[in-house]
Amino acid sequence: MLVGILIIMWALVLLRLMYVHANNCEFSNNLNDEEYYVSNRNLAAAQRNNSNPIRRLFQAFLATTLFPWHVLEQKYYSENKEDIDEKSNASKKLKVDISLLEHDVRRLGAALNVEQTQRRALEDRIHAAYYRQGQKNN
Repeated sequence: MLVGILIIMWALVLLRLMYVHANNCEFSNNLNDEEYYVSNRNLAAAQRNNSNPIRRLFQAFLATTLFPWHVLEQKYYSENKEDIDEKSNASKKLKVDISLLEHDVRRLGAALNVEQTQRRALEDRIHAAYYRQGQKNN
């Protein structure tokens, strides 16, 4: 029973994710492809006449009756390549950002050591000048 419930829950999660993705593909393809828009509009008009709740559940997947799913995916990817790559490469960007930050920390640490050395040299010169001035006064 437990395994069956887990499988049903997993299937519902996958159905929801696929439904959202299919809606995104359909919206993007409707905006960017006139042939797809006209075909999809005609299909939707034909489906409205005998609409039932089950058919509405799969409305986002009706476009696959005219165009194969991989064609829809290719159109969607070609139109939204930058956004998809930005979302999927977040971990790579974080790794690059971390390595850049580590490099900056090392560079700033070295610069701090140089500044400390220069400050100590300046303090030594100031003390030497005060010491010489004190020797002249005596």
